[in-house]
Amino acid sequence: MDKPDPRLAALTGEAIKLMVEAGASAEVVGHFAVNYPSIVAAKLEPLPPPAPDIDLEAVIRATVQTVLGASLAGSVQPLEAQRAGTPRRGARDVERVKLNVTVGGKRTSVKLRASLFEKLATLEGHGKVEALVQGFVDRTPAGHPNRSAWVEEQTAQLLVLSEMRPDRIEGH
Repeated sequence: MDKPDPRLAALTGEAIKLMVEAGASAEVVGHFAVNYPSIVAAKLEPLPPPAPDIDLEAVIRATVQTVLGASLAGSVQPLEAQRAGTPRRGARDVERVKLNVTVGGKRTSVKLRASLFEKLATLEGHGKVEALVQGFVDRTPAGHPNRSAWVEEQTAQLLVLSEMRPDRIEGH
């Protein structure tokens, strides 16, 4: 049996309530209760189908990645593209800056595109760049295949977000 339409139940209930308050006899109210719902049901439009369950977190992630990807336009490929095996490390014509970092107590290095490094240095100051990069390295997901790409992506996202700061928006 189909689930009753809550609109139909509400309309029928209110109508019966008003009839009882007006002093209608039990016979009239009973006849009304039997016949009225089918008349109203024929006139009501069917309820819209229930909305499908949506994973809002996935929608938000996809939207943020799309927005950041569009904002970065060529500066950093989305993480999915990096993992899909798109040629990334083969771009030898791009100048990179090598930065020394520490991972698990051992010294190593990451490479960052010179253009991103300069933008970050301009934004934060040269003295803070190494600390920011070390922070990105420390937050690199375990087992990430390319630490430098992760740091580059995080740097690019920081730069995009810094451009969106309210104090940098003019005319508002």
